[in-house]
Amino acid sequence: MLIRNKLMLRFTLVVLAIQVSFSAFIYYFNASTRAQRFEHRLGTSATLAGRLLIRPGKLETGRLGSLRRRDLLTLPEEQISIYGPGGELRYSSADNIDQALNRARLGTLRTGKLTSLGAAGRRETIGMGYDHEGEQYAIFVSAQDQVGWARLYQLGLLLLLGNVGALALSILAGWYFAGAALAPVARIGRQAGRISATNLGRRLSEGNGRDELAQLARTFNTMLAGLEQAFESQKSFLAHASHELRTPLTTLTGTLETALAYDATLP
Repeated sequence: MLIRNKLMLRFTLVVLAIQVSFSAFIYYFNASTRAQRFEHRLGTSATLAGRLLIRPGKLETGRLGSLRRRDLLTLPEEQISIYGPGGELRYSSADNIDQALNRARLGTLRTGKLTSLGAAGRRETIGMGYDHEGEQYAIFVSAQDQVGWARLYQLGLLLLLGNVGALALSILAGWYFAGAALAPVARIGRQAGRISATNLGRRLSEGNGRDELAQLARTFNTMLAGLEQAFESQKSFLAHASHELRTPLTTLTGTLETALAYDATLP
């Protein structure tokens, strides 16, 4: 794999990790805030039911007066159940509520304290103990946070699209910056490719003279200077050797020619 591709890949992975971590934090923070906000709304609904039904004594008489059975429901798919001191069901906002699950949770409630009872799908439930004239009542409220979940879904979709777009931009940025970082290396490679045995006097550009590439260029230049010196030494040796061998060979050639001139019988 090319160094440019490696740099781009590493840059992209680092940016992607930062994006995913930041997006996960934002999503988790908003999901936690949504759950707390909706739990508070459920608690408010439970308190309102206690004040309107338990405190006036309407549950004792079994008469709601001007209140209708579903008048207290202000949340989507809301269900309210109220149990008396003896664990008997005193009020239910609908007939199809699973009361067996609520009865199993009666012992977990504390007076004046809001208790989260988890969620079944999108339906979230809270329970609260309510004290009235020394008697302990239990209020269960459940509902679906349709608006909150819709906003959370929109946030997740927005984060997903943002991360995809940011990933594409990070790839382009990584490709550009990797190319810009490696441009001096490519320049040094081109300059080194133009140097041969016939032009060893050429040198590489050292750029700004301060970074690692400048040090690399100086190392190459030092090596080229050594090669140039070695080639010059070789040329000088060959020139001196040729000069030193030329005189004896000329003398020998002349002697042989003279001998052949005086004695034609020589081979």
